[in-house]
Amino acid sequence: MMRQQVVRKSKHVVEADAEEEEDVMPISVVNMIVKELVVKMAKMEEEIAMLKKWANKEKTRVNLVDWLTEREQQPELDFVAWYKRTFVITREHLELVFKYDIMQAIAYIVENLVGTDTDKIPIKCFEQKTNVFYVFSVERKWVALSSQDFAKFVDHIHNKLIIENIKWQKENKHMLDSDSQYKEYLENNLKVLATKYDADYMQNQIRNKMFNYLKYNLNSVHEYEFVF
Repeated sequence: MMRQQVVRKSKHVVEADAEEEEDVMPISVVNMIVKELVVKMAKMEEEIAMLKKWANKEKTRVNLVDWLTEREQQPELDFVAWYKRTFVITREHLELVFKYDIMQAIAYIVENLVGTDTDKIPIKCFEQKTNVFYVFSVERKWVALSSQDFAKFVDHIHNKLIIENIKWQKENKHMLDSDSQYKEYLENNLKVLATKYDADYMQNQIRNKMFNYLKYNLNSVHEYEFVF
């Protein structure tokens, strides 16, 4: 009886051992997984080391105007020559004044005539220096745009709009004979002349709108710390 129990027990032990052996992963597979983990850890450590090196790297301090002037690609035209050649005012632009006002219209005109390729134009502005513009001068170097020169830029566009409006007036004299159209005729002319706006206020509003459209974030230039 005792022998039968031992034999029966031995069978159970053998079966349990066999099941355990089936659950054990082959040593070759274990070695392969360990090697893959070692390679992955080594790669992660290398990437972390590179990130730390980049984060700790001291950036070169550079004056913004010098950086702009020393760039390889420079605009073909200086700022004044550029806007006098580029800003051709059309009837469509005049109608923007009629629809909105002189300030919003000029902002839209700048967007329309500049387009999305702002890298080559001779006027720049940056998020880190609010409402300050830098322009490519006739001396072939970059300078901060003065309030007086910005006013000349705005006046140039405004005068072109007034000239286009005079053409519109001649073409629409018949509106003066209609009670319903007379008011529209008068309002359109007043919008173009912008008589209800102070010149400084108008220029500041246009400056703000232009800045928001043209601004560039210098944080994307990782190798330099800019001095203004």
